[in-house]
Amino acid sequence: MPANTSDAASVSENTVATPRLRVCVFCASTPGNSPEFMRLATELGTALARRQWSLVYGGGRAGLMGAVADAAMTGGSRVLGILPQFMDKHEIAHRGITDLRLVDSMEARLSMMLAESDCFVALPGGPGTLEELFFIISRVKLNRHTGKIILINHRGYFDPTVAMLDRCLDTGFLAPQYRALWTVVPDIESAMRVLAEEPLANPAAATKHLPPPL
Repeated sequence: MPANTSDAASVSENTVATPRLRVCVFCASTPGNSPEFMRLATELGTALARRQWSLVYGGGRAGLMGAVADAAMTGGSRVLGILPQFMDKHEIAHRGITDLRLVDSMEARLSMMLAESDCFVALPGGPGTLEELFFIISRVKLNRHTGKIILINHRGYFDPTVAMLDRCLDTGFLAPQYRALWTVVPDIESAMRVLAEEPLANPAAATKHLPPPL
């Protein structure tokens, strides 16, 4: 039976996945002190589902974690949650997602996130979110991954984080070419555009023969 070209033509550009990415999202297991943070996480989950991209995240059902997972599931995305067993009671594992994996440690969680993801997006969060973000920046720098790393800088949330990274560059503790490791965007749609254009090609990750200071 021939394809229905009229139906295909009616599909919005925003729904086309190029390719079907596995997007790892770092975010808080708490809601923050403003409803806008939860709305931001919901918007991201919806945007992933609209493009038929899957979500990889920390496995909790509370806070921004729960919001992004619920929105992605509602939209039909595959959702993989990775949660250390000892945190099950604290973060309350989300057992309504596609695939929940309980691992032995925080280190195992981060390693599995790295292995199961094509690219990475950071939403507002606390020390755990920042730990995950810096872990991934370090691993891409060391050529253990080549995916894009995107910071959604909602209302300047990541300004201090970016300033610290810039300080590393300015003081010679991070070589200049590694500024390309992370991309800062103001909103969800900007993040989606960056990933759709070139999700798996982090230019800084290709500099294998330049051993900068750690």
